[in-house]
Amino acid sequence: MESLVEWGVFLARREHCDSLVYASGLENWPELLTRLVSESGCQLYGNRPSVLQQVRDPVALCHKLRQAGFHSPETRHPNGRPLDGERRWLIKPLKSGGGHGVVLAGQGGTVPEGSVYQEHISGKPCSFTFVADGSNCLVLGITEQLTVARSYTGRDFGYAGNLFPLETGDQKRLFETVAGITRWLTASYGLRGLNGVDFILHGEDCWVIEVNPRYSASMELFELAYGFPMIKLHVLACSGGWQEVMRVMERLPGGITLCQPEGIWVKKVIYTRTPRLVRPKSCGWKNEQVQTWAQRMHAQGLRDLPYPGEFIPARKPVATAIASGATRAECLKKLNRLSALMRSQLAPA
Repeated sequence: MESLVEWGVFLARREHCDSLVYASGLENWPELLTRLVSESGCQLYGNRPSVLQQVRDPVALCHKLRQAGFHSPETRHPNGRPLDGERRWLIKPLKSGGGHGVVLAGQGGTVPEGSVYQEHISGKPCSFTFVADGSNCLVLGITEQLTVARSYTGRDFGYAGNLFPLETGDQKRLFETVAGITRWLTASYGLRGLNGVDFILHGEDCWVIEVNPRYSASMELFELAYGFPMIKLHVLACSGGWQEVMRVMERLPGGITLCQPEGIWVKKVIYTRTPRLVRPKSCGWKNEQVQTWAQRMHAQGLRDLPYPGEFIPARKPVATAIASGATRAECLKKLNRLSALMRSQLAPA
């Protein structure tokens, strides 16, 4: 991450950038964000480092949420106290994302430094996204989070994509709960721009797991469903353009009450179990041939494509599949076809 910040500073100076937006990863390193902003000389569009330090503290966050009357799992630092044997527990790194390093807590053993215990809540993993300007806020949508088997990622809780919108029983009640949490988070932490919240849908209840105070992975589904660039909402909200944010939201499907687009949109990260090479026989392709191949795969719905001849280690992402349809089942069927297409371009390494 330090190298990434150094590269960001170099690019900002070389390209004479006047502002910056950060995405996943940097929210875990507020001190590096401080350095990036100060050394680049750019204006920050997003949550400040001091806000990250507060909202990314899982123990304090979950405690405050429960005090405010919302559902959130008990989360605490390892301090020698025995865990409640009647409940299941997770060990979660403080600096993590995408399920990296999250494991079920065993009986006894040591907890890695920089980790916390969090009560394991059974249910469907989900997320919601909202836009805010530090005081005002609006929910953009609620998604189901897709997971992937341990054999593909080596992780028990591996992230594999999102499905939008979330299909659930009492849609109105869930949206009202999510809107209440959004208002509380914005007022408590002064959140700005685009923000994501991971939660577990346990029955009809929303259990907040963590806050991702930045542009998140589900944004591209909202863009496809609404036909509007989410980064524009982010910049507007961070630069005093809340009235324009409201006007944009009013034009989106469902307006500012319940964003419910027609159809279903879904993205899935494709992993490989074993080491693979991408079309090894095509290493001698000319640039035009590579471009034609990439355009054909892109037209099918594949993104984040590897380069022909590239080596993909075991249990690593290969590409991303994006699809839409009238139902969840139809979307998942299309994703399976796209996964098979991508894997047909791979050979054992």
